[in-house]
Amino acid sequence: MFVIWEGPRLSLEQFYREINSACSHIKFTVHVESQEIAFLDTKVYVCGNKLQTDLFTKETDKNTLLHFSSFHPPQIKRSLTKSQFTRVRRIVSDDKLSQIRLDEMTEKFCTRHYPKTMIYKPRGEVEKVERKKLLTKSTRDNKPRIPFISVYNTLSDNISKIIKKHWDILKINLGDISAFQNPPVMTYWLHAVYMGQTSYMGRDRIREHKSAIKSKRMDQPLAKHFAEAGHTVQQLKFQILDAVPRMRRGGNRVKKLLYKEAWWIRKLDSLFSNGLNMEYDLSPVFR
Repeated sequence: MFVIWEGPRLSLEQFYREINSACSHIKFTVHVESQEIAFLDTKVYVCGNKLQTDLFTKETDKNTLLHFSSFHPPQIKRSLTKSQFTRVRRIVSDDKLSQIRLDEMTEKFCTRHYPKTMIYKPRGEVEKVERKKLLTKSTRDNKPRIPFISVYNTLSDNISKIIKKHWDILKINLGDISAFQNPPVMTYWLHAVYMGQTSYMGRDRIREHKSAIKSKRMDQPLAKHFAEAGHTVQQLKFQILDAVPRMRRGGNRVKKLLYKEAWWIRKLDSLFSNGLNMEYDLSPVFR
């Protein structure tokens, strides 16, 4: 949560203590600054009597943009440049600073070997639009479309082009079914799942994974996959599937966590080469 507190710091500290005493299972941490503060990928700072915003990056952050040589669908690469330039214009409120950040983003794409036409054309399109308009939520076209589901591979782009090119012929026998009047949405099955367990807070474990991905730690399966596939840390998605409560009357919680991990690895079939888990520990089952 991002909060602008209108009041003395003592009242904020009192509020912080009260919300942390409301529920024993939920605890908040607070970070307070008077001149500038980072929230997610945005830095908010005081300039005169106004609040301004800028991109927030750490000094240790590396260029993790998707490499152009990646086997991702071409439409993802085409949309990435425009979406990143749009992100810069939306976040950076000062016009002069916005140009500097756009130049920095341009350099990042050049370093990742994107063609100049794929960089400068979308940048020019974004620069022509007023920032106020970019901050307005756009409406989506909600025409009914069926999903075409398959496993992504090097031929997926050609398959997509063939289907879309000949869709007028394919839909002839489908009558007046509205969902078939528009080309399908190309959907690819997620086949790279990694299961893990931790006795730490979930956010702390995810922070460790993100750090390993940014550092390209080839000794860790998840970070290695991201590095080899050309993924960025922004593409990391996670979900907490299970939990083992702390044992008030004793007991081996780590053993139960390892058992749960092994069970979910088998359940989701996430062992290599179907997934990213290299192994799992069955010893908790037999102890």
